Amino acid sequence: RSHGSSCVRSGVSDLRQSLLYSWHLLRYTFTDVFDMARMQSEKKHVSRWRDQAPKIKTQPKKMSHKELLMKWTRDGGKWGPPKKVWTKADIDRHRDSCSRAAEGEARPDAGVIEEEDTNDTSLFKASDLARARMAEMAEQMQFQALQCQDDGGEADDLDACAGASPEELQTLVDCRRSQLEELEMLEAMFVDEFCPLYDSTVVDELRASCESEGVEALRSVAAHPPLELLLQMTVPDERSPDETGGKQLIASILLHIAFPPMYPTPGTAPEINFEDVMVTDALDEIGLDKVFRSEVNVDVDRLIREMQQMAADIQPDPCVHALVSWMSENVFSHVL
Repeated sequence: RSHGSSCVRSGVSDLRQSLLYSWHLLRYTFTDVFDMARMQSEKKHVSRWRDQAPKIKTQPKKMSHKELLMKWTRDGGKWGPPKKVWTKADIDRHRDSCSRAAEGEARPDAGVIEEEDTNDTSLFKASDLARARMAEMAEQMQFQALQCQDDGGEADDLDACAGASPEELQTLVDCRRSQLEELEMLEAMFVDEFCPLYDSTVVDELRASCESEGVEALRSVAAHPPLELLLQMTVPDERSPDETGGKQLIASILLHIAFPPMYPTPGTAPEINFEDVMVTDALDEIGLDKVFRSEVNVDVDRLIREMQQMAADIQPDPCVHALVSWMSENVFSHVL
C-alpha cells in the first residue's frame, strides 16, 4: 500500500510541474504578443525584415554631353579657363583704341591703357578671326550698297529701256521674276550665309510690279538695278592630314554674286567675284600682335572660269546653288 501511495504522489507531482511549465510558457507567449501589439498600436519603429524596403545604392547623376560641356564652361573648362573668342565687337574696340592712340587724345589714364594693350597676351582662334573679318567686310559692302540705292541711279536705266519693244520688256520682266524666285530659294537654303545687297522693301515693290500690267510697269521692272548678294561661306578641308601637313584647314570665303538683267537666259551667267578668301588652321591660335595671313592661296580665277562653264551647262535653270555647292567641294583642289 505504501508503495502505491508513493507512486500516486509522484504522478501528481509530475502532473503539477507539467501544468506549471505549460502555464508559464503560455504566459510568456501571450505577454510577448501583447507587447508587440501594443508597440505597433503606439506606432513604434518596429518592422519585420520582410517589410523593410531594400536599400538603393546612390550613384552620381549621369550627365549628357551638352550638360557636361556647359558645366566645363561654367567651371572654367576641363583643361583650364576658356579661351577668349575674337568677335567683331573686339575688333571694333581694338580699332577704336588704336585710333584714339593715333590721334593723341589726352586722358589721365592713357598711359595705363596703352601699357595694358601692349602687354595683352590673349590668344584667339585664327578661324574665328577670319570669320569676324569676313562678317565685317560683308557689313561694309551692305551699307555701301544701300547708300548707292538711296542716291538713285534708276533714271539712267529707264532711259536705256525707253526704246525697247514690248516683247523685249516682257523678256526682261520674266528674267527678273526668275531672279526673285531664285533669291528667295537661296535665302532659305543659306540661312546663316546669305547677306542681301538690296533693301527688302524695294524688292517687295519689285515683286509686286512684276505682277502689274502696262508698259510703264514693265519698263520700271526692266530698269531696276541688278540684284546682288553676298554669301559668307565657311568650308572645311576634307583632305587627309597627310595631304595638308597635319593641319586642319578652314576656308572663309566672301562670295559676291550679281544677276545681270538677262539672267538666267542661256549665254548670260551670273557675275561671281571672290571678295575675300582666308584659309586658316583650326588648331592655330594667334595674338593681336601677329600678322594675320592665309595659310595657302587659292586660284580664284580658275574657280570662276570653271563655275561660269558649269553655269552655261545648267542654264536656263537656276544655277547659283549648284555653283556654290560645287565651289565648297572643290575649293581646296584649286590651291596654288
